Amino acid sequence: MDTFGIKEASATRDLNQYIELTNEKNSFFDKKSKKHVIRDETFSPHFELTDIDALCWLKAEKVDKSEQYYTYRCQRINLPSQREFAPITRAITQKSKVEIEYLSVDNGISKRIITPHSLFDDGLKIYIRAFDSNRKKFLNFSPSRVVSSKLLDSKPGVGEKIEDDEKWNLFIELDIVPHPAIKVKETIEYEYKMIRGMLKIKVREATAGFFLRSWNVDCSPGATLSPKVYHLHLNNVKNFDGSEMLFIAPTSW
Repeated sequence: MDTFGIKEASATRDLNQYIELTNEKNSFFDKKSKKHVIRDETFSPHFELTDIDALCWLKAEKVDKSEQYYTYRCQRINLPSQREFAPITRAITQKSKVEIEYLSVDNGISKRIITPHSLFDDGLKIYIRAFDSNRKKFLNFSPSRVVSSKLLDSKPGVGEKIEDDEKWNLFIELDIVPHPAIKVKETIEYEYKMIRGMLKIKVREATAGFFLRSWNVDCSPGATLSPKVYHLHLNNVKNFDGSEMLFIAPTSW
């Protein structure tokens, strides 16, 4: 209600109208729990949204068609399926588990039960942060690799909640500098508003590798990657020697 700036009575009226428009096929009011519940088995979108529009609404970004004339947005080429993504976002808000069929590059398709708690965006892709019951650890998942998903009536167990995710809750500081091989470093310093030749960024440890990859930050110890491609270098890379984030971040050709 705060998001849309409406009162409780208006929200109730809108929800009841939606239920009427969809003939109760999409949702219903559960008198016992006093909540509006989605009918997963019969749900069919009443309002047609493109995948990118749905993603923008999910990220709370304003979808204004007039903006397309001023700013060109590069296409996303791996948008998740709304049908398979919806149970995952519901699991996050309802603090529940979800069963998924997931594709990986090493093992192909497999069934997993995950407990998602957050989404994050590296500018190119959306990722799910979740506890994987199979591997007994918190992992990052690509929603575009989810083949099927089913919301489960099961709550997170011990060690499976967001407060148990150490790498998500830990913020680390990245010291970003111009790539040492760049001739006119002042250009990069000005572009990124660096202070005394450095940009200090705090990110969640769980997302650091994706951040560094997205911004093309050379994370090799000796800054050996091409400055034509990598304008930035991670100056304190030695602090993260052996860290999982360096398996994702650019470290070599």
